Amino acid sequence: MGYARAWVLLGVMCFCSSTVLASTKLSIAPKKSKVQWVGKKVTGSHQGTVGIKTGYVEFEGAELIAAEIQIDMNTLECSDIKNPKWNKKLIKHLKNDDFFSVHKFPTATFVLSASTKKTGS
Repeated sequence: MGYARAWVLLGVMCFCSSTVLASTKLSIAPKKSKVQWVGKKVTGSHQGTVGIKTGYVEFEGAELIAAEIQIDMNTLECSDIKNPKWNKKLIKHLKNDDFFSVHKFPTATFVLSASTKKTGS
């Protein structure tokens, strides 16, 4: 992804190829999965999705312990701007060198090496 200055992954919605068992590594189904993003600025925020090229999630029992996801930055979309002109303008801005330099870095890699279960919620 390069050195993106504004990238917040809200969540990864993924459909895996089998059920979760003890210490299981599951492949992500790219056509059924996507990453949701939110970008915040002083005057508001925007949100959208970006597609997944390939990836996996790894569980120990029911606990997520690792993941690696290859993200196709060329599929970056904005879902909250309904005006096609302004939507296209934002996507062009996010793809240029001000943010993600998609022409130089067409694939981003998200690596989860550890996770902590949140308690008390």
